[in-house]
Amino acid sequence: IVVPGVSSVFAAPLLGGAPLTHRGLANNVVIGTGYGRNKSTPNIVPYQEQTTNVYLMAIGRIAQLSKALKENGYPENLPVVIIEKASCSDQRVILADLNDAAALVEMYKVKPPATIVVGESARALFPSEIYTHGVVDHEAMPITSHYELEKRRRQ
Repeated sequence: IVVPGVSSVFAAPLLGGAPLTHRGLANNVVIGTGYGRNKSTPNIVPYQEQTTNVYLMAIGRIAQLSKALKENGYPENLPVVIIEKASCSDQRVILADLNDAAALVEMYKVKPPATIVVGESARALFPSEIYTHGVVDHEAMPITSHYELEKRRRQ
């Protein structure tokens, strides 16, 4: 699905079930990239509890990004949701935290394009009692369930 004017910074998290804002969890969004000028590491915004960070073109630097975030006060157990190949038939969603995100990306061989969402709201639709770290089954995703119910309703 391609919707003109909708950036992947918004579309990928939506399709991956990772809200950027959520009442009581996040009321700000910071957008960043994995690479600064001349492949340098971009500046990391200091940790703010009610903020969701979205990183584009950063999957190849997830280990460095996770380390830099922790060095800037981000909690080690802060939720991370990675959406690989958003809107494609082979889209995958990986649930993690700052401690294991890099290891899971390596384990599951995540490749670009991928969007990284960091913050408490990222897992608002993925309660830890139901979803564990790793790849989310497409059929079990909150947004997939919504679309399937809507499709059946219209038939």
